[in-house]
Amino acid sequence: MEKVNWQSIFWINVPIGVVGIALSLWAISESRDERAPRSIDLYGLVTVTMFLFCLVLAFILVNHPDKGWTSPYILTLFGIALVSLIAFVVGELLLKHPMLDPRLFKNPSFTGAAIAGFTLSAGFYALFFFLTMFFQNRLSFSTLETGLRFLPMSGLVFVGAPLAGRLTDKIGPKWVRPAWACSHWASSS
Repeated sequence: MEKVNWQSIFWINVPIGVVGIALSLWAISESRDERAPRSIDLYGLVTVTMFLFCLVLAFILVNHPDKGWTSPYILTLFGIALVSLIAFVVGELLLKHPMLDPRLFKNPSFTGAAIAGFTLSAGFYALFFFLTMFFQNRLSFSTLETGLRFLPMSGLVFVGAPLAGRLTDKIGPKWVRPAWACSHWASSS
């Protein structure tokens, strides 16, 4: 198992994807919005792609020996990314059927869920990266031993996510009040 090339990790997604497609076709009933347009938001696609491409490329190249945070090339990439993001948001506000309607962020539940999802994913991926380095470089675990140690955490996410979704459907999303607000309301009534 240790002699398998690292590029083979990309092949594991093929059978998982086939099983996922088969399960989706079996378990999910077809639904569609007949009023939705049958076109792609090319404006949104191009502007968000430019934003992400320039931003990621700038972060990748910022530590290059010939470049740095103040390099004209890096600053240009950040500038193009910023202009593309602004163009994306303004354009999506003006389109009748945008890819992502920025007005959704006026809904506190949507915004809170988006922020929570982003921070959870960012923290989780950072945790996986640094724990992998720790297990392999510091504790001298093999790649397989490291992967096996991640199985319980991945299993909890695999089982916990659907349960959390069902629980949210039953009790609904609620705002968590800070302790000081609860004590303030209790003392004022």
